Amino acid sequence: MQIIETNLQFKNINYGSLNPLNKTTPSNYIVKSYDALWSISKKFNTSVELLKKINNLNSDTIYPNQILKIHL
Repeated sequence: MQIIETNLQFKNINYGSLNPLNKTTPSNYIVKSYDALWSISKKFNTSVELLKKINNLNSDTIYPNQILKIHL
């Protein structure tokens, strides 16, 4: 019989921070002609996936003057 020792380390995880829709202020953003979802996501420190989800987008295509919801 062999005894194996392990050294496991656990980090505290704030699970509330995993849902970016918690405790945010909704705002609107008007798409400019040079915008892309990627650049908008970087501007507001969010993800393309979240922008698509909260705006009910099925693709990455956006248009000038389109109004997007942004959670700040």
